[in-house]
This record gives sequence, C-alpha cells and structure tokens, in this order.
Amino acid sequence: MANQWFEERYGIRARSQTIFCSPCAGHAREYKELGGSLLQIDLTNTQEYCLLYSSTVYDFLEITEEVKDLSDEAEIICWLDSKNYQKVYNIEDLPQGFRGEVMLYCKEYDVRNI
Repeated sequence: MANQWFEERYGIRARSQTIFCSPCAGHAREYKELGGSLLQIDLTNTQEYCLLYSSTVYDFLEITEEVKDLSDEAEIICWLDSKNYQKVYNIEDLPQGFRGEVMLYCKEYDVRNI
C-alpha cells in the first residue's frame, strides 16, 4: 500500500525502488547490528537522483507502532498523509540537522564500506 501511495504522489515505488539511508551514522549502525551493512554512498558523480523523506519520521518502521491495523488501507494512507513526505533533488535540501530515514532513488551510485 505504501509503494502505491508513494508512486501516485512522487512517481517512485519508494519502499521497493529506493535505497534506505540516513545522514546519521548512528541510525544506520542500528541496521548493521541486525545483519546489514554500513556503507557510505557517494552521490558526487551521480547525474540525477532524488530523496524522499519526512521530517517527522525517524524510521518508516514507526508505522508498525502508530498504525493499529496494518491491513487497514485507509489507516495506512491516513498515516502516510499525515507525515508530510517531501521530494528533493539535492542532499543539501534536507533540513539542517535531519537524522531520519531518507529514501534515495537513483540509477547509479558509488559506495564504500565504513
């Protein structure tokens, strides 16, 4: 349902076509501890990309705590609508001090292990 919501508003199936990132290494480390990888993404040579984020969402998984019935489409849409997601085309356009989840959409990128 979330993929469809993001696609209708931003043209991107954000939960399956993006890389989940954070400008906060501490936030990203939480996922490394669960078996993921901690990588730094370099967008310097990337021609086009966009970022989707909400200044009120630290981690999309908050939905599991805030939505009582995850099978209720109306409740999920209401939650998504209330989060004021934004689409920006430059990492510099994220709010200063933002530490939450960012969904990165691009065709290519460079990474390095941290």
